[in-house]
Amino acid sequence: MKIILLLGEGNSGKTTTCELLRDYLLEKCNRITQQGMRQYNFDKSQKGDLNFLCELGKKKILISSQGDILSKVKEKINKYTDLIQDGIFVFACRIHFTEVIELAKAKSGENFVQILKNKANNEDNDRALKEILKEIEL
Repeated sequence: MKIILLLGEGNSGKTTTCELLRDYLLEKCNRITQQGMRQYNFDKSQKGDLNFLCELGKKKILISSQGDILSKVKEKINKYTDLIQDGIFVFACRIHFTEVIELAKAKSGENFVQILKNKANNEDNDRALKEILKEIEL
C-alpha cells in the first residue's frame, strides 16, 4: 500500500490536479471498478470533488479529492485503505491537517509521500501531476 497526500491550501488546485490524474488514468485503465465504494463524477465536464478507482495492470489506484474537511479526509483514508489492501491512494487534503499526515503514516507503514500544491495554475497542476505519476510509477 502506498499513500500519496496532495497537500495545499484551499483553492490551490488540488481537485484540478486530481481531475487531471483521473483523465490520464481513464485513457490508460484496463477497467473501471467498484468495490464497496460509490463512484461518481466520471463525466469530464462535471466539476466538484471526486472519488475514482481504477485498475491499471495489477495496480489499483484510488483518487479522492474531498480534502477540505478534516473528518471527511480521515473517513476516506480509513474506509478505502481498509477496503483495498494493496492499492495506491491519492488523497487531496489541506496542508495544515497534521492528523491526516499521521494517519497516512500509520495506515501505509510509512510508505507515503507528500506532494505540495502551491498555486492553482496550469504550471503547478502539471508539476504536481508529474510528481504523482512518478510515485505511481506510470
